Amino acid sequence: MDDVRETLSSTVRAALLGSQDGQLRCSWRVLVAVVITFGAVFAFILTLRSVGIDIPGWAEIAVVHPTAVIGVLIAMALLKRYVDDRDITDYGFNLSRQWG
Repeated sequence: MDDVRETLSSTVRAALLGSQDGQLRCSWRVLVAVVITFGAVFAFILTLRSVGIDIPGWAEIAVVHPTAVIGVLIAMALLKRYVDDRDITDYGFNLSRQWG
């Protein structure tokens, strides 16, 4: 019974974590980022609707795009804090002259 549990545990660990650094694999980090981003966008839109603000069709792009940017920033902050120990500049966000 312990062998089966140990084999299952090592298989799950290998599927989730990289062998080199022990961090969550890149594909899982991307999936988590996408889920957090869409969750933030939908939460914002649902909050607007629950407050009674109805966005007209012609203005949806003007509302959804900045909301998506905010969702990405929230996802980056949460991933940086809880999932990935990399610095934000490692993702290319260093706001230098070359980046601009």
